[in-house]
Amino acid sequence: MVKRRDIINDLKSKGMIIDEGKRNNRHAKIINPYNNLKAPLARHREISFFTVKALYKELGLDEPISLKR
Repeated sequence: MVKRRDIINDLKSKGMIIDEGKRNNRHAKIINPYNNLKAPLARHREISFFTVKALYKELGLDEPISLKR
């Protein structure tokens, strides 16, 4: 499991835009401004490794070494 804040910090360092939206939304939107790909990020405190891997793949990014098991 990976902490959500660690994922957000890593994505921000790579230049991704994170749209939290309204508080009652179930997912935040992550936008890759370089290729206009979008992906949802759940609001859970911890997110599974498989979900993180799929998220990075959806955004067209390489999986970070720091977030691997």
